[in-house]
Amino acid sequence: MRDFVTVNFKHKLVDAAVNLLAFDLAAWLFGRLAVFTPGLLLWLPLFTIAAVLFFGSWHPLYSSHRIISIRQEIREISGIFYRAYLTVFFILCFFSPEYFLLFYLLKYFLLVYLVLSLSGVCAARYLIRLWLRWRRRRGQNIRRTLIIGTGREAAAVTREIKTNNKEWGAAIAGYVALNARSRSSAAVPKTKILGRIEIIGDLLRSQVIDDVLIAINPADHLLVQEAILTCEAMGINIKVKELMTFLQRPRTRALLDYIGNMQCISFVTYPAGSCGLLLKRLFDIAAAGLGLLFLLPLVFLPVAVLIKLTSRGPVFFRQERVGARNRLFKIYKFRTMVLDAEAQKAGLLRKNENKNGITFKIKNDPRLTGPGRFLRRTSIDELPQLFNVFLGQMSLVGPRPALPEEVKKYTDDYRKRIAVRPGITGLWQISGRSDNADFDRWVALDAQYIDTWSFWQDLVILFKTIPVVLKGSGAY
Repeated sequence: MRDFVTVNFKHKLVDAAVNLLAFDLAAWLFGRLAVFTPGLLLWLPLFTIAAVLFFGSWHPLYSSHRIISIRQEIREISGIFYRAYLTVFFILCFFSPEYFLLFYLLKYFLLVYLVLSLSGVCAARYLIRLWLRWRRRRGQNIRRTLIIGTGREAAAVTREIKTNNKEWGAAIAGYVALNARSRSSAAVPKTKILGRIEIIGDLLRSQVIDDVLIAINPADHLLVQEAILTCEAMGINIKVKELMTFLQRPRTRALLDYIGNMQCISFVTYPAGSCGLLLKRLFDIAAAGLGLLFLLPLVFLPVAVLIKLTSRGPVFFRQERVGARNRLFKIYKFRTMVLDAEAQKAGLLRKNENKNGITFKIKNDPRLTGPGRFLRRTSIDELPQLFNVFLGQMSLVGPRPALPEEVKKYTDDYRKRIAVRPGITGLWQISGRSDNADFDRWVALDAQYIDTWSFWQDLVILFKTIPVVLKGSGAY
């Protein structure tokens, strides 16, 4: 899930707050001048805010503005606010005759209200940009982009990105050439050309890549279709410099986007609803925070004492896992196995019950300690992952985090599992967990979750997880 979602939703909150403040200021000014008393219009800000959000939903006002100029953003805001306020004005005069009698005074009040709110929103957007620029200068909120193309189109995009790099927070990971000829006549730095388009899958598997940007001559679009399918299978965002309509895929959504003032199409392969994803993150923080406060004295402390008294080794088991788009993090669990469990794994591989051999699961694992079997059966061993959720490395609901050596065995279709934040529970957990040992089925469930994601679905999965955990279904 994407960090820009939170910023865009904050834009909506800021716009609403500025709108209310502008109304209060306009009302105060007209009241002081004893020209017009807007006491009957106290509900007006709600209508104007609703109108702005309505018109904004049909326009990229609240889409990602990472790579759009402030001038264009202000132009968009001005057009939407003008239409929204004009609509509210005519609705007032048409449906409320008493306001029609105040037509001349009302239009001046709305004009002042519009100027104040529009000025405030533009100023707030500029301050938000300064804050984001400050973060990006410190290496935060950076998106790594792989560019397909080495010609004039790629060079133009490169200049645009480098000119606005501090504001956009975009880093060019490298370039991919279409063929040997385009590589030899490249208009971009040849030292940054990572290879030809045939190896794009290897590049995506080995590096942290957030976006793939296609900047080629439209006549060459047939040469990148396989690369686009590869990106789609892995859950990587695709941006196309030109407004090309040669690709319509069932698992992607084509959205109008911008590179500076240049239009492009963004093929979104993961959930991107700003309100829903913000709500998901806020819910994760609140639930994980409250859960840790409640569980630390009641569960964590007794379990820690039990583990220490019954076996040698640390209380917590830390292991490197793969998060969203190849980002590595340390997962936390209560230790349920003997100290040399990883060394014993090689001798147990032949007993692996997973049909693909990618993940490792066996019943009656001899490496489990006595308390470890109980912790596994009750899923208590997973509770320390609330720390990962609170830190933003995981979510309460999502695909299970994979091991790096497992991800190396993934085919491109499997890699969609790591397109979003991993979770503590998910569709696989409520569908039998380890009893459902077919990894292809596991991946299909994760892909279904990503393609059909909604916050409501997360709540349903969480509620269905409770009886599964209480029964200990498929947990070992």
